[in-house]
Amino acid sequence: MKNYPTQNIRNVVLLGNAKSGKTTLAEAMLFEGKIILYTEFMNNKLNIIDTPGSDDFVGGVISAFKVADSGVMIINAQQGIEVGTEIFARYAEQYKMPLLIGVNQLDHEKANWDTTIDALHQTFGKKVVIIQFPVETGLNFNAFIDVLKMKMYRFKDDNGTREELDIPAEYADHAAELQQQLIEMAAENDESLMEIFFEKGVLTEDEIRSRSFDRFGKMRNYACVLPLRQKRYRH
Repeated sequence: MKNYPTQNIRNVVLLGNAKSGKTTLAEAMLFEGKIILYTEFMNNKLNIIDTPGSDDFVGGVISAFKVADSGVMIINAQQGIEVGTEIFARYAEQYKMPLLIGVNQLDHEKANWDTTIDALHQTFGKKVVIIQFPVETGLNFNAFIDVLKMKMYRFKDDNGTREELDIPAEYADHAAELQQQLIEMAAENDESLMEIFFEKGVLTEDEIRSRSFDRFGKMRNYACVLPLRQKRYRH
């Protein structure tokens, strides 16, 4: 087993209502990392802590918050914001836990991305910022656009293999608008980035990552949203 310095070890807690798909996400993350109990991302060891989905067992979530550096909140695209979602989010706020929000089950025929995003904004306000959005939802969901990298990614199979493509013209304006929102939010939460933003009017991917995403324990006070699909990885 590889040895990691303490500053490169992060505990990540998975949150979400029952049937949101968070345990399936944990399985996929561990499968992708080719290891168990933890995975590796950008030379950081991420210990994955799965928590109970039922709000009847919220004590397990609170215990996880005490040892975690950040959280991944899973939202069911068919159900949107549920009671458990709001409960877990309140505790995340109480423990000052930065969150990444994954909108799951977008490959279901009843999935609704726009309604879910509207609900997130109504519930959590402007600190919710989108870093990826699906090209289509429902049974045709097979691609998403990353506004940090400004690229489209299309799944080639059910194992998560994907190809990188240029953003189609019909989505370019929307992607640029979301990227600008991401840049402004990153700058708003970091004085050095704010200075760069005022000077150049733009931030690079590396500048945003260096202050916001690379060190999970130092993520800023906003929640990033990305799309997920429910299909299990094949072992």
